[in-house]
Amino acid sequence: MLTALPIRLNDFDVDIRPCPICGSTDFTHLAHHDRNLLGITTVGCNGCGLVQTNPRPSSVGLDRFYRDHYRLFYQGATAPDQGYIASLNKEVRLAYTARFVADVIGVAPGGVVLDFGCGEGSLFAALRKAGFTGPFYGVELNASFGEYASRFGDATVSNSIRSREPVDLAVVNHVLEHLDDPISSLREIGRLIKPGGHIYIDVPDAEEYDKIYDLHIAHIYHFTERTLRCLVERAGFFVERIEKHQPPHHPRSIRLLAKPMVTARPERLLEAGNEKRAWTAVQSAGRYRNTVRLRLSRIGWLRKLYLAVVRRLGNSTLA
Repeated sequence: MLTALPIRLNDFDVDIRPCPICGSTDFTHLAHHDRNLLGITTVGCNGCGLVQTNPRPSSVGLDRFYRDHYRLFYQGATAPDQGYIASLNKEVRLAYTARFVADVIGVAPGGVVLDFGCGEGSLFAALRKAGFTGPFYGVELNASFGEYASRFGDATVSNSIRSREPVDLAVVNHVLEHLDDPISSLREIGRLIKPGGHIYIDVPDAEEYDKIYDLHIAHIYHFTERTLRCLVERAGFFVERIEKHQPPHHPRSIRLLAKPMVTARPERLLEAGNEKRAWTAVQSAGRYRNTVRLRLSRIGWLRKLYLAVVRRLGNSTLA
């Protein structure tokens, strides 16, 4: 059985931070509970409605979390192997994404692909199995996962956004919700995309949350179709397609296909009232079970048992 990691939210330089879409610091409290009993506060922005963690870790704190804790904390792994990939159904999940790249986006077999947050490289392997030849580039903060991805996917992987050449497609697959400053990251990625190239983004759908498991330290933002579209447009992209979907062995999600804008367009305005469904979903997720969890968390050995079970059950659903 896995053991609980001795981390606390305050280990990662937590503070109130502005909403990335509208810059507001006026929030409505939605939930104090999370699946790891870390005391995370989830709020809705009163300016635009975006659901987010606030207070939340700094960019330095998040980097430290992903570099040193994320994989072990969520998946019980310090380094990937074929057993790890099989346990998370990565082959099936990423084959689904590779089919979308081939059938909908229409990237040529020799197209240059960037996977931002490539993990162990399962997307690269799925693309090669689907007939793509690359070259492939990846960004991954965890050194052991990045090294594995370079071999497993025959890709060039680094811990930064730098790429040796412009890309035909940038993929941000269940990563955007983890980023400290998603608009700045998307702008950096956009500068690497060739004229006519695309960005593919996939995130969990906050309107479909139904359990406490959907709230945790790694997901800083919780998007709907409206807030995702607005954020991507403010980063300088024209959205061609956005839709709800159900990836295999993964939460119900939203996928978006966009390309860098040639000319600026008027900013899309959001109202917090339009996000009522997502706010209600977050408020309802695990509400009645949360009191029991919090009381049990005060008993040391029960807390360790609970956290171990949470990670074990999550192995089939986490990225």
